[in-house]
Amino acid sequence: MYYIGTKFVTAEPEEKDGKPGYTICYPDGYVSWCPKEVFEKWYLPIELDPMKKEPTPLVTTEMISDFITDTQDCCLTKQSYVLVATLRNGMEIAESATLSHGEFFRPNPGHQITRNGIRLACMGEIKSKVSDYLYFLARTAFNGV
Repeated sequence: MYYIGTKFVTAEPEEKDGKPGYTICYPDGYVSWCPKEVFEKWYLPIELDPMKKEPTPLVTTEMISDFITDTQDCCLTKQSYVLVATLRNGMEIAESATLSHGEFFRPNPGHQITRNGIRLACMGEIKSKVSDYLYFLARTAFNGV
């Protein structure tokens, strides 16, 4: 049987036998060491909310932006636009926008509706979804399943 595990840990950089890596401390007191490449692939840095008494994960805008590794966009028609973001874990999120009848993408910034403006709106939706996903992941690490 296979399992997915998500835990909140603390870690500090530490060399072992001349190799860079991290010493990892688990909530139950277990301590292990992991090579740097492996650690950075499987562990995601997170901040804690300084305003809370209990340890509470804080998903920052920097964390969200860092989790998005690539974007591709295109205009399907004069009125339809699609933006696809690839995330650090390989997942893709797509957002689209369709303009109302009579509205068209304008190439110059002097017009109200521009491709860049639509792109920013779609990116805002994508970042909102990434924020929700990361918060879910963080809460699972803190509270278990």
